[in-house]
Amino acid sequence: MLRFQNDYSEGAHPNVLRALCDTNLCATPGYGLDDDCRRAADAIRAAIDEAIKCKETGEEKTIVFGLTGTGYFDMYAYEAYHDGTMQNYIP
Repeated sequence: MLRFQNDYSEGAHPNVLRALCDTNLCATPGYGLDDDCRRAADAIRAAIDEAIKCKETGEEKTIVFGLTGTGYFDMYAYEAYHDGTMQNYIP
């Protein structure tokens, strides 16, 4: 049986807590000015450029991209579901 209560019913892993403590007072640039946002903008631009190229050449292509770790794992889960290989796993 699969179950999911919520994101808040358990505490954080000690490594996560340690990383939060280590970086708590680190100054970061505003949203949109950091390296992660620049990389995201570059990835979005590349996807748009590829779509424009396909439009110009008439090539039909499905363009999929994800910019988060969650999306990365979701794609594997979707593939396993789609292929009928998803397993019922409860740690």
